[in-house]
Amino acid sequence: MTEHIDLMIENEKLLKKDGFLQRIHTLNDFRKKALIMSDATMFTKEAQSAMRNAGVKKKRDTPGVLKRFGLGSVKDNRI
Repeated sequence: MTEHIDLMIENEKLLKKDGFLQRIHTLNDFRKKALIMSDATMFTKEAQSAMRNAGVKKKRDTPGVLKRFGLGSVKDNRI
């Protein structure tokens, strides 16, 4: 993503149309945000991989569908 933004910045510098400095400033802000998002995504993937390798199971934030309706688990509702 940052490569694309870099190309847009270079294009603005070459064309130098009215308001190009403001657009470059805005594009630089977007570039910083894109780097943060990229770093956060990479961190999340590495953390998930480390958790899997350590054998830690992901905790569910919400109960399963059956538990939400007070039915318990499928094993509990045998006929």
